[in-house]
Amino acid sequence: MKIVTLLTDFGIHDTYVGEMKGVLYSFGVDIDVVDITHDISPQDIKGGAFCLLNSYSFFPEGTVHMVVVDPGVGTDRAVLAVETTNYRFIGPDNGVLYEAITDDGIKAIYSVDVEKLRRTLLKSYRSNNVIRKIAERGPSSTFHGRDIFAPLAGYLLAGFDVSDISIRVDRISDYRIDKPEIKNDSILGEVIFVDRFGNLITNIDSKLLNKAPDDYEVFLFTGQKKIYIGKLKKSYGYSEEGRPVALVGSRNKLEIAVNRGNALKYFNAGPGTKVEVLRAAKG
Repeated sequence: MKIVTLLTDFGIHDTYVGEMKGVLYSFGVDIDVVDITHDISPQDIKGGAFCLLNSYSFFPEGTVHMVVVDPGVGTDRAVLAVETTNYRFIGPDNGVLYEAITDDGIKAIYSVDVEKLRRTLLKSYRSNNVIRKIAERGPSSTFHGRDIFAPLAGYLLAGFDVSDISIRVDRISDYRIDKPEIKNDSILGEVIFVDRFGNLITNIDSKLLNKAPDDYEVFLFTGQKKIYIGKLKKSYGYSEEGRPVALVGSRNKLEIAVNRGNALKYFNAGPGTKVEVLRAAKG
């Protein structure tokens, strides 16, 4: 069985995710469609890139990762199919794939000719009602997830050669998650993602916090205020219930949380909020 994952900003209120899955299953390939998440904030390329980077490698080699966070849908932005050391990725050329594919190691990048894909599908699946319907009418200007990306994923999963419907390119949109600024005993970073629990996940990697937890003090900037969070703790429960806590989470990033609470609401903070880590004074 082959695996294809979906990561989108579609949510689950509408039928969009279900329609994409219907197209994928219509190819008749023995596949398992796995939802990574559909709760990326609308048009949030950075959030999509972060979630993809932190999830793609927990799947078997050969998995196809399909990402549809696509504010430029309907424009002339490219449709990409990327081969990396262990996986294949499909998504728009807006940077959402960049961190993950460079992390795994890029082998080849293809810019897909959507018209060639449409003609190939029409020729090869003329008796397939779903795929013929999509190929005959062409892609809509607002739902490329169903009309381009899902058919492209099905095309690859069915064993077709991507080079037959694309050209190989050397460069794509270079969208990098900002790195923290390091000055003497200070690390200045920012919140880059908020999870379902309201935990504020930063871009400060655990590799930068290589001393004992008591050696660090964490601050959060909200408006004109610099709020002291405290020293690093091992986990959420090492703070009193309802009180803030700073820790290194499962993504090996510094997080600011509230034990049995919601840091997003507690601080009225979110992506872009500045965070500072200082070496604690001794004595």
